[in-house]
Amino acid sequence: MPPLNSDSDPSLAQWQPVDQSFDLEVEAPETIGILIAEPDSLLQQFLGEILSAEPGFRVVGSVLRGEHVAAEVERSRPDVLLLDLGLPDRDALRVIEELEGRSDPPKVLVLSGDEREETQLKTARAGAHGFIGKSVAKASLTKAIQTIASGEVWFSRRVVDLIFNEYPTLVRRAKAQEGPISLLSDREREVLLRVARGLTNKQIADELYMSISTVKSHIRSVFQKLDLSSRTEAAIFAVREGLEEKLTRPND
Repeated sequence: MPPLNSDSDPSLAQWQPVDQSFDLEVEAPETIGILIAEPDSLLQQFLGEILSAEPGFRVVGSVLRGEHVAAEVERSRPDVLLLDLGLPDRDALRVIEELEGRSDPPKVLVLSGDEREETQLKTARAGAHGFIGKSVAKASLTKAIQTIASGEVWFSRRVVDLIFNEYPTLVRRAKAQEGPISLLSDREREVLLRVARGLTNKQIADELYMSISTVKSHIRSVFQKLDLSSRTEAAIFAVREGLEEKLTRPND
């Protein structure tokens, strides 16, 4: 089968990271450790060979059963877990939720032949950082792994829009990871608000009359203080806290 690309298959155009306004400027590890959870032994072997041959990737382990994921995560400490949604012995969504309770969970990229938006939303609600359909995995898998290892999400743009529309569901999942907004300085709150609005670092710098490097510094500080890992989580946090109302409300 010839390699897939967005020119030969227009359907691939939707399988891109969210637009550049979500760029966190977070550096991926120099070598990305990948754990493969795939119940098909032949596909698991194929994925391992493909990813091991990719510069900057290292396959640190593989499992055939969902019940073995947690122990292998503890042993191999992967940066990214490539998780097939069709695990025969465990609900893959429950596996994701359980990993989210760990102190340092891996980024989870779900692999599935079921590419419906409903399925993608379920994985996002469970805590996955990305979803890739098997129909486009050959063309986009390495890019998807690099993207989520850098702190971004990998869903179709349509699904990202739906995630924002359903933020109350995700807020409940993220609540335990959110720090109090009182930890932020006034300037950090202003930067966070603009991050939540989807502004790029340059746009934030222009609005607040600061350098791009200062904006990046504030964003890193905000994410560290609030234990956030993506701009999607930052937007959810800002909406939950009513940040825009608090910053625009006239002084009493």
